[in-house]
Amino acid sequence: MKNNIIFMFIHGFGGGPFELTPLKEVLKNRGFTVFDLVLPGHLLGKKGLRSCNVSQWLMAVDSLYNEIKVSHKHAKIIVVGFSMGGLLGAHLGCKYNLDGFITLNTPIRYWNFENVLLNIKSGIKSKEVNVFKRYLVSCTMYPINALWQFNKLLYKAKPCFEKITCPTLIIQAKNDDAVHYKSADYILKAVSGQEKKRIFMDKGGHGLLLGEGKTQAIEHVVRFVEQTYL
Repeated sequence: MKNNIIFMFIHGFGGGPFELTPLKEVLKNRGFTVFDLVLPGHLLGKKGLRSCNVSQWLMAVDSLYNEIKVSHKHAKIIVVGFSMGGLLGAHLGCKYNLDGFITLNTPIRYWNFENVLLNIKSGIKSKEVNVFKRYLVSCTMYPINALWQFNKLLYKAKPCFEKITCPTLIIQAKNDDAVHYKSADYILKAVSGQEKKRIFMDKGGHGLLLGEGKTQAIEHVVRFVEQTYL
């Protein structure tokens, strides 16, 4: 049964497959097949991001999805998108009949300034200068063109959620400072399928699978898969 289920992972803006590695390892250890990709322009620094555009990202995920369909004709494909990867997954849901869709901290509204201020306040109290460095770096590490391409993708992807009819799991960390938690409310309401579930996690931050929320988030995904497909 597990041989008939394929996972397609899509990483986030400015990141890479490493953002989903903990979940990938757990699923592979449980006997599932997982495919992922590096989006055009990523893992190449500012120069790489400056050279890419939303059309290239969309073509890349289309290409991988169709490769999986050809090589695993009778398999169910579950698309897992982290952050911007969830927007690219929604685009796939507009074009194809997905068998499953999982979003992890996917933005409809980005930046939760309340959480940003809480993190800065905590940093001041603990005299942790890395908090300030992290926000300074995040404000300067992405080229303006790449940020513009991200916004173009968000504009294109928002209406796509209405076309998704497959079982859908939406996981959002409430303490995410990069994505407002109300994004999950939008996605839940927009998805047309009847089998959909939204889970809010109190902890985990934006890098959901790389921090303290990792174990809990993975458990939610595994439970969803087992209850829905096995």
